[in-house]
Amino acid sequence: MQRCLRVASLLTCLAPFTHSFTPARTRSRVSCPNTQNILGAGLSGGEVELLGWVGAFSLTHIGLSAVREPVIEVFGKGAAAVGLVGNQKWALPPVWLGDKKNVDEQSGKELVFGDEATAGRQLFRVAYSVVAGVTLGFSFASFQAVQLASPVLDWTVPLNSSPPARALLFACAVGSLAVSLASLKNPSPLSLVPGFEPDEDAPLGLRRDDSLKLRAYGLTRVTRHPLILPVVPWGVANALLTGGRAADVILFLGLGLYALAGCYAQDLRASAAAEVGTVFAKGDLTSFYADTSFVPFAAILDGRQPSPFSPPSSHSPPSHFISSAAVPSKTKNPAIEAPTSRDADVRRGDNGGWLLREVPWAFLAGGLVVGTAVETATLMLVSPAVYW
Repeated sequence: MQRCLRVASLLTCLAPFTHSFTPARTRSRVSCPNTQNILGAGLSGGEVELLGWVGAFSLTHIGLSAVREPVIEVFGKGAAAVGLVGNQKWALPPVWLGDKKNVDEQSGKELVFGDEATAGRQLFRVAYSVVAGVTLGFSFASFQAVQLASPVLDWTVPLNSSPPARALLFACAVGSLAVSLASLKNPSPLSLVPGFEPDEDAPLGLRRDDSLKLRAYGLTRVTRHPLILPVVPWGVANALLTGGRAADVILFLGLGLYALAGCYAQDLRASAAAEVGTVFAKGDLTSFYADTSFVPFAAILDGRQPSPFSPPSSHSPPSHFISSAAVPSKTKNPAIEAPTSRDADVRRGDNGGWLLREVPWAFLAGGLVVGTAVETATLMLVSPAVYW
């Protein structure tokens, strides 16, 4: 009975709908079990609301990804029922860098809803974005309402009180943003960011080819999650930089934990179905997963990836040549049999390390500039009492 009461009490604390957006100072503090050690002597009503919205954002984001296939199927059938599939009125502009998989034979245009599977994916992305935007928006609204009245946590004071500590935290946050931005140039197949290669005949001189992402290259040699995993150190740094209050920890550390759990959930789904993120044939991610790691630098340390400084010819072939033959593909995707970046480097006589050759340093430098501006603006907007 006592255990049931504790569970019921905790669920009440996590409910985001138990308090309206009233001024933070008018909300009484309540005691929630299992939160006092980290967040201080209990949570206020506003902090409970914030915790609930951050939890809602994380759980819906991860949960929708876990059930994406049946939802996509339902959306695809619904789009077909209302006449969206194959409708020439819904076409991409000529300059759009699409994958050219749904080009209408009569008009020559690439359709937005070329078939049920494509329509389902497009509508799923819209629904996914709306749910994420709403829950994250309410998270920030709850945060702004309660932040100034939220108490500073004692354990955060030694970590963010000195100028050197704050400078180190700021550098960590900016570096994390820079890596995430650079991964847009060097995307993982687990993200929805498309892959491109130069093509003089294509609009804007680029042709989309998502199969390029299936090889471990540059940042994906370090971790298979270069876009989302940097949110973890960014969240930890900002939880301290914004003041170290209970509300700061709930929001920013909560987003960091979401990123960690979300990436791990992606790995679990990929190990079961071998297709996550950009839609490939089943089995296409098998080689990529065998050659990369969840934990940054783990694949380099255990020998699955070469040293960043050693020539490519001095390493054994990656597992593409072993595992791809055992995993039949349902589509003609050349990425499984295609030479890896290491083989192309050997053919053209490039024996330098991949750290200098493959990492998008120009994008990383630009990311540092943009990250500095974004982080500065974030701190000034989120914690004006601290930075103004």
